[in-house]
Amino acid sequence: MEPYAGGPTLTVTDGTIDEDMVSIGSLVELESQEQPLPTVRLEPGMVLPGTRYRIDRWLGEGGVGVVFECSHVELHRKAALKVLKGALSKRTATLFREEAVAAAKAHLRRDGDTSHPHGSPYIVDVFDFGELPDGRLWIAMEMLDGISLSTALKNDGQPIALDVPRAVGVLRQVCKGLGAAHRAGVVHRDVKPANVMLVRDRGREDRVKLVDFGVAATPDTEERRTMVVGTPPYMAPEQIVGEEFDHRLDVYAFGCLAYRVLTGQVPFRGGSVFETFRAHRESAPRPPSQVNPAVPGSFDAVVLKCLEKDPERRYADMDLVEAALCSAQLDAGLATPWDDLPLPDVGTEMRDRIRAVIPVAAAPSTPGRWIWPTLAVGALAAVAALFWTQRGPTETPAATANAGPDDAVQSLVDLARKAAAGAHWIYPDPEAASIPTAYSHVLSLEDLESGSGQEAATMLRAEFAHALNRLGDRYWAHPDGKAFALDYYVQAALFEPSSANPRAVMTPGERMLLTEKAASLEFSEADLRASQPLAALAESDAGVRDQKLLEVLDDDGSRSETSSIKLANLLQPEAKARRARTETGPVVDEEPEVPQPVATSGGRDVPALVKAGHRALAVANRGKAERLFHQALASDNDNASALYGLGVVQFDRGAYGKATRTLGRAVSAKPGSAAYRLKLGDAHFKNFQYNDARLQYRKAGALGSKAAKGRLRKVEEKVR
Repeated sequence: MEPYAGGPTLTVTDGTIDEDMVSIGSLVELESQEQPLPTVRLEPGMVLPGTRYRIDRWLGEGGVGVVFECSHVELHRKAALKVLKGALSKRTATLFREEAVAAAKAHLRRDGDTSHPHGSPYIVDVFDFGELPDGRLWIAMEMLDGISLSTALKNDGQPIALDVPRAVGVLRQVCKGLGAAHRAGVVHRDVKPANVMLVRDRGREDRVKLVDFGVAATPDTEERRTMVVGTPPYMAPEQIVGEEFDHRLDVYAFGCLAYRVLTGQVPFRGGSVFETFRAHRESAPRPPSQVNPAVPGSFDAVVLKCLEKDPERRYADMDLVEAALCSAQLDAGLATPWDDLPLPDVGTEMRDRIRAVIPVAAAPSTPGRWIWPTLAVGALAAVAALFWTQRGPTETPAATANAGPDDAVQSLVDLARKAAAGAHWIYPDPEAASIPTAYSHVLSLEDLESGSGQEAATMLRAEFAHALNRLGDRYWAHPDGKAFALDYYVQAALFEPSSANPRAVMTPGERMLLTEKAASLEFSEADLRASQPLAALAESDAGVRDQKLLEVLDDDGSRSETSSIKLANLLQPEAKARRARTETGPVVDEEPEVPQPVATSGGRDVPALVKAGHRALAVANRGKAERLFHQALASDNDNASALYGLGVVQFDRGAYGKATRTLGRAVSAKPGSAAYRLKLGDAHFKNFQYNDARLQYRKAGALGSKAAKGRLRKVEEKVR
């Protein structure tokens, strides 16, 4: 086990400073000490004064703190206790206190403005912090059994690269940890190998834990935001000169980290700190594949985009970085030990592409279910209470608190059926993602380890599987319902694998991933958005179903054109007509508006070609649609409807750059069309041009598009 002390580590070899380790801001702090704080000797066996932590042994120390392995005297839980050195200034003590707050805040996952009930598994967990009688501060953190990435990147003291599959697994987890911190409003500011721990978790190697938030910045730490801090080989240009920054500073540092992991070298290193700074600001890095031929060329663009000098040209968030890594992995045809990680929250289309192609590695030996203590039957109510604590805030029926064993089981059965009645079998309500689902309650019954609890769980599994299979059968018969039917079949198989419908085809890795998400409620925002049609389609009342489907179609801007068409085709004729009257985008039963016939030199009927092209597009025959649109444009180069149709074809094929140009021409030809501007905004969004996307969405909304609101909400999440 390698200790981690947090704060900068100053390593001097032959009179030179190891720039991979030392933090500039902390060097300045050490040089400007105030009166030292008084210290007392801390020794193994003693209980830290004013705490319930007994010191077991010394682990190590860094620039600002000493770390001990400790045990809680009552809970017997191991912890790493970091104690501020007494010789540092009061200003450092203030920053040390803020480190505890920043690390704890970063550990929270956030969906919108609501904290996720489960902490990020990729960030070190902070249990507690306080002050010793002599004035020194301490932080109690989870004990990590592993080594730093800095150690993994050396062999006999010489720098090495990780093999590419291992590197991708590690880097994806770093993306997830930084993404969780950014959503909590925390910028790490010192991303480097020394601050990435690789631990062993449930039999798996290389579980990532981000550590050392000692120089992290949040909106509440203005003094800290103005400090020039960081580690020279990993510092962004704006960080070096003390300019305003945001989370994209960490994106740049991640690019430096990825470069180091893949090539064995940092992208910029000079003969001095200041030469390194100049290189960050002025020099272009060599592509990683040129430094290390073992790195597939598909990774070059990902790393180099992270290393853009201008923050506006970098990836907008870590989800996009992770998605780009996945795409590079797919292009290289690689399998990694961590291919069963949750997919990044980047929209349904890209997630589906990754899910469909990425090879699934060996699953963990133990799925991510809650481990419950074995309790006597008389303590069943306490187990139910523990469930609410672990699964997140919800409304617990008052009767449960004083219930006997049978009452506790019945209460969970009632809650499970209530969740199922709301169509929340596996996926929770996106507006209340922490509320347990029917599947959650079934697991709770099974974890009671009583005969009545097991019997009730078995009964509910069969009941819910039957209901889901019936829904699958209902929509399988509809030409546009098969995709949704498959989702119902898959959910049914999760409840009762032995009676799974043969149509519910899942790889073992996919089944394991869905099982883990369903047990822990760790669904991403994109997962929950994708599940919304399933809740709407489960309604037995046709009128209510249509109303909910219309709301889904109006509100979600992430769904592909083809998926939206299939969903709209499941509406009843009256609802279709109502949507046709109100929706400004393309409708299912009506052809897009085409211009009146025009005379052409070739004698072609341009309106007929355009109309036929849109018919082909409506049934996803993109090849035929593309030919027809090109034929129309050969005679009428500025035909707005043909340009729009061609742009949609390019968009659906993922050629977002081409789609942007083609749809831009369509908007120029017909600037008053909300549908055209909406689709142009979608193309800009997919091309990471968020400001341009926002402009088009706003104009579409001003022209009356109801769908623009959902798109604007999504793009604002990317640019805020």
